Amino acid sequence: KPTLQGTAGSGLKEGQCAGRSVVTARVVPTIWLVIDGSGSMLTGLTGLAGPSRWTVVRDALMTPTSGLVARLEGSIAFGLLIYDGGLSPPGLVSPLCPRVIAVEPALRNFAAIDMAYPAAPTGASTPTHYALVDLSKRITQGQQSGKTNPTYVVLATDGKPNLCDFHDGIPASADTEQEAIDTVGMLASEGTKTFAVSLA
Repeated sequence: KPTLQGTAGSGLKEGQCAGRSVVTARVVPTIWLVIDGSGSMLTGLTGLAGPSRWTVVRDALMTPTSGLVARLEGSIAFGLLIYDGGLSPPGLVSPLCPRVIAVEPALRNFAAIDMAYPAAPTGASTPTHYALVDLSKRITQGQQSGKTNPTYVVLATDGKPNLCDFHDGIPASADTEQEAIDTVGMLASEGTKTFAVSLA
């Protein structure tokens, strides 16, 4: 409480203090971990040798004693969305695309995420745009149910966005890249920032 000098009209006399009660509360952020499940995630992070990109990311997040989720699950509501292109025929966007594994955000969510997070990528392509559209719907549903915490997305991917298909490595195009960029912009306009981690 600062000591204020009394001035004319202030109601304070010389040497009196002004005080105000301030109530604070911890803000619990929601962080969606969005993981590229395409087949190329089996490639080594530094080439063909060494642990795969998938293993490096999973270990960084889920190692029981030192992983990010394990260490911070008590103060951050983590959610998980693993995505790939499903098993639709070439060029056809089916209800299977994007194929996702999802765990809704919650505090103390390590066990649920660890159980759902496979030891190997699910395979297929990298339909990042479709995955982010799916995620946007999940975030909106959470907000409609009364969740008002600030929400962030951490996207870990090793390739440029491409189309839904059961083959991995379909060439990306300017259109598929722009779709993903536009979707990140849409999320930002709705108050959700996205941070991309490149594993290429």
